[in-house]
Amino acid sequence: MVAGLVELGLNRYEAAVYFSLLERGDYAPARVAERAQVPRQRIYDVLDALEEKGFCTLKSTRPRLYGAVEPTVALKHHLSSKGRELRDELARIESRITETMGSLEPIYQAGKRESDPFQYLEVLRTSDIIARRSFELAKAARSYANSFVKLPFILSSEQNIQFIREPLSRGLRYRSIYEESALSQPDVAEFATACRKLGQQIRTCESLPVKMHSFDGKDALLSLQEPVGGQPSFTALITHHTGMVEALNIAFEALWSTAKRYS
Repeated sequence: MVAGLVELGLNRYEAAVYFSLLERGDYAPARVAERAQVPRQRIYDVLDALEEKGFCTLKSTRPRLYGAVEPTVALKHHLSSKGRELRDELARIESRITETMGSLEPIYQAGKRESDPFQYLEVLRTSDIIARRSFELAKAARSYANSFVKLPFILSSEQNIQFIREPLSRGLRYRSIYEESALSQPDVAEFATACRKLGQQIRTCESLPVKMHSFDGKDALLSLQEPVGGQPSFTALITHHTGMVEALNIAFEALWSTAKRYS
């Protein structure tokens, strides 16, 4: 029974004292403290709380005696009191929610008008992911592709051939500028020759700022690795920002106009 009273909102001492008061008509504080196993220094606080909640009454002041309120009456009063508390709490929460909605809604509406700069960017960190996205961009291209080619290669020779062949097989205009130091390596020279036979236009220059592929003026893939003193890190950046892609293509056209024909 004590546990049931605790579930209804009384604390353990209050529940134990009320249950003890039910067992006889009236109790002196010291006696009920002993019966309910409540510290004597706490008993008056507990009895005052029970009286305030409608579970007991002070029946006599000399001697001081307390009695339990009939359970039906006490519990109905408790139910009514809890109902008021819950309604007050619900009203407070509703008011707070309305106030908070008024504060947050303008922020939300303003946020909807903001564009996330990162929607234009993809950061790729492994060779497999770079290969997959490179193929997807090449397959999506419809008009042309431009590229800067320098070492180290991220993709294997077979992957690079597949990457070049697919857009060329659809009649895409594909131009590449190779860094001369890369072509000094036999395997790269062999690869470039194979690409030229597939229809890729190739020129060379002494130095390139970055590895890059751009497609249709809409997308560009840049390799950002710095192969200093060890294996290169496989990191690439894809941008879908047309202004940035246009700037890369302007740089490509400037270098293309002065680059040497590959033979």
